[in-house]
Amino acid sequence: MTVTASYALPLRVRKIGESYVVADLNGIALAYVYFEDEPTRRVIAKRPSSADA
Repeated sequence: MTVTASYALPLRVRKIGESYVVADLNGIALAYVYFEDEPTRRVIAKRPSSADA
């Protein structure tokens, strides 16, 4: 079985505020990964650290 990707490679990762945006070559956002670097807020928001994201 052959799977064809519906997005243009290469993928780009940009850091915007408290998130990373994964976008394809055309700039279409494929994923948003939110993080929190302050330990107390990270536990409350249940978000990974920027290093883990």
